[in-house]
Amino acid sequence: MTDDVFYKTDASLEEARQWTRAGSEKGVKCPCCDRRVKLEKRPFNEPMATVLILIYRHFESNPTEEWLHVESFIPQKLRGDWTRMKEWGFIEKMPKTAPIKVGVKRAGHYRITDLGRQFVRREMSAAAHYYSYNGKRQPRRVDEKIFIEEVIENKREGYDALMAGT
Repeated sequence: MTDDVFYKTDASLEEARQWTRAGSEKGVKCPCCDRRVKLEKRPFNEPMATVLILIYRHFESNPTEEWLHVESFIPQKLRGDWTRMKEWGFIEKMPKTAPIKVGVKRAGHYRITDLGRQFVRREMSAAAHYYSYNGKRQPRRVDEKIFIEEVIENKREGYDALMAGT
């Protein structure tokens, strides 16, 4: 008998849910739907920090612009997890109600938030990670905090170089 399979045949739905929640950090097979259940820990990483600084610098240099098509702005090698910065409240996606120029599509347009600006300027720290289940952020307390330069290679020198655009 292994820990990741629920064997109790006369269990209530609530017992199955409790068992699934208890095993979700390591990953288990749901006894109700047979899907794999795993609570994912999503860290704030260096590519995210780099993209956030690039977005910040873009809007500082172009204060009249409201939205940026980020995918066409950032280098290919940084096009991984950057949209997850929404989970920290550092960027926001263009809402469907926002005015847009004729011929421009809304998809992929984002802007930095006040929280994102404060984080880039090292005026605040943020949670080092968040938890995701089934692609949705889970309301869990994260005590580990970071400042943006802590995830950048070469810490202070790397942060200064990114902010300077070198």
